[in-house]
Amino acid sequence: MRRVQLMAARYCSAFRLDMLAILRGFFIPHGSGVGGMLIWSQSMKSDRAQATTKVLTAHIPLPMADKVDQIAARLERSRGWIMKQALSAWIAQEEDRDRLTQEALADVDAGRVIDHLEVQAWADRLSTDQPLPGPVLR
Repeated sequence: MRRVQLMAARYCSAFRLDMLAILRGFFIPHGSGVGGMLIWSQSMKSDRAQATTKVLTAHIPLPMADKVDQIAARLERSRGWIMKQALSAWIAQEEDRDRLTQEALADVDAGRVIDHLEVQAWADRLSTDQPLPGPVLR
């Protein structure tokens, strides 16, 4: 099986398939190797993979949907793949934002703050000949 996977990996780029999908066994090569045509099937896709996904729908403005289609065509990927990448990036961004907010609130609760008037005075002097040193955390 390992040899089949390695052979499949060698010819992967011609078909623009994900290496990960091949190594996980989602695609099985059929046919000959060098100079031959490889036909791929998804017959090994596990029930577990199907059970761990959920279809979500959303109404998307047409200009945005057109951009998704253009990106999908340019990258030679499916619209679903593009949407999954975008949603993953947004979720990661929101998780980071929430983590940073919680850290900031913990700093406030612990008294690790800088006085607003000190920050304002520092900012006002940045463009002068003698700027103040940065405000100090208390």
